[in-house]
Amino acid sequence: MESSDRTATIEEFKADVAFSIGLHSKLDRMLLLFMKRIKSRLGLVDVLTYWQKKQGSWEALSVNQGEITPPKEYAPFVEEVYQDHKDYQILTSPKGSFSYFFLIPNFGVLQLITKFSPLDKATIYGLQPLMIKLAISAILCKRFHRQAEEFNNLLTATEHTTRTTNIVSSISLMTFENFLKCLKEIICYDDTNFSVGAVMLFDFDRFRSVKDYSIFDFNQEILFALKAKLQLILPQNSVIAQVESDILAVLLPNISTNHARATQYVTSLVNAFTAEISNPIVISNRQCLMSFKCGIQTFSAASTNEENKTILSQAIIKQAEFAMDSIHLEQGKSYRFFTKELNAIAVRHRTIDNALQNAIQENELEIFYQPIVNAQEEIIAAEGLLRWNSSELGPISPAEFIPIAEKNGLIIELGYWVLRQVCMRIKENINSKTEKQLKYISANVSGIQFQHHQFGEVVNEILNKYHQSKKHLRIEITESIAVTNLSALEVLIESLGQDGVQFMLDDFGAGQSSLAYIHKLTLHTIKVDMNFVSGVHKSPKKQILCNAISDLCQQMSLECIAEGVEAPADFDYLRSLNIHGFQGFYFFKPLSSDEFHLALKG
Repeated sequence: MESSDRTATIEEFKADVAFSIGLHSKLDRMLLLFMKRIKSRLGLVDVLTYWQKKQGSWEALSVNQGEITPPKEYAPFVEEVYQDHKDYQILTSPKGSFSYFFLIPNFGVLQLITKFSPLDKATIYGLQPLMIKLAISAILCKRFHRQAEEFNNLLTATEHTTRTTNIVSSISLMTFENFLKCLKEIICYDDTNFSVGAVMLFDFDRFRSVKDYSIFDFNQEILFALKAKLQLILPQNSVIAQVESDILAVLLPNISTNHARATQYVTSLVNAFTAEISNPIVISNRQCLMSFKCGIQTFSAASTNEENKTILSQAIIKQAEFAMDSIHLEQGKSYRFFTKELNAIAVRHRTIDNALQNAIQENELEIFYQPIVNAQEEIIAAEGLLRWNSSELGPISPAEFIPIAEKNGLIIELGYWVLRQVCMRIKENINSKTEKQLKYISANVSGIQFQHHQFGEVVNEILNKYHQSKKHLRIEITESIAVTNLSALEVLIESLGQDGVQFMLDDFGAGQSSLAYIHKLTLHTIKVDMNFVSGVHKSPKKQILCNAISDLCQQMSLECIAEGVEAPADFDYLRSLNIHGFQGFYFFKPLSSDEFHLALKG
């Protein structure tokens, strides 16, 4: 059979079998229909489905025999495939039969038994996507039965169990306040069989860029769609709450007997959810492709008093949040558990947080200046960069303390301090008779600082105090600010632009580059991201990108700056383009105030 014919046959087989996966309210009927269809299409000896009744206890359904006790000879393979999350495993019997064990995510294992002739790889791979669909249908069937069981159990439950069930079942659109109350109750509910629970925090990273161009109802529909997808893969007693506009919290009570098993189980849920949102969400004929970060903390239930319940619940939330914030999606992993290693980092963060509170008053902060040069390597401008030398901790990298300042809100005060220092330095340069006159000095603005309701007012106040700096101050914004706050940014740039302040777009190309906001915003300068600049002399692809960006700037009358220049060969190539300025360690590292003064005199 030719390859194209073989592919068509496999696709037709998948479509035919997938058709048999319905949303039947009877689990055994739905599974049996699916299994019979597979047995018929592949000419199998038997098909068995295994699922857990409870931890360590399996049920089985056979096409030939109906409900059966799981065969002991297959038990180790079923357990291994399910616990290790293997897509499939093959067992060859001495009697000449072949058994294929396929994982049904978050549900169980499917076993196909053939005699004499093994299945080919194309058929095996064709079956794997069906396992996801089968899992969803099976879970919904089980959920239907579980709801009926829970209703009956409510009639005879003890007072404590009734209270817990009522709390857990009120999950529809739970507020975060009620979520915390629920967590407090679960913490002190010690079920000796399943005493380990988990909290998951989901931050939907592309949600902000979606909702900037959307109406409120559209945003809520996205959240409802995300909750619906979560509910497809979560156990029935899960609690889902909205923490912020784009963060959802999930509580999984009593999911395992130990933390290791709980970790495996929660990991399987995250992987299933990743598969669920791999396709765009369609809202009002608009497609939204979402990504997320998920921080997770597992916990053990234990008897405790009211005060400790509050402390423990808040600590669990903060630990899950810290795990979520520590994720860098470019590293390829969308979830992280709070571990001992993360706890050490969290302790370090708390120490930095405390020390940062008094950094301005203790005169521990300083502005370093990294010059920008022209093609003749003459200094024409500079960028002001915040540095911190803590009396307690020593020098601390901005990459470490800036995110902490953004988290605790100090970034607003620090940002205004930087603007004041930069404006003072501009005034000194203008009045100096020995320094080379600069076109401008730029200052970076955090997205959180930009969102501060008094940002425009405070900047105007600083400019009025240092009025000479008005036409020589440039504010650097990142692409993330432009994407998430486009309308407000347009107004602010126009307002400050009337006072002579010009805006620069930093790290162009590093994030969600969009010609839309370059067109809409009154920008003066584009700074090409260092990832395009580094090694450009030997990379044809980077050369194409740098050429395109410089041509774009020329056509739109924008100044173009290449940042991160560290090699002479890169500089030689870049200055052959229409690029106005260059910045990087090849020319100058960031300089202290005294070093910068000497460089301008030289």
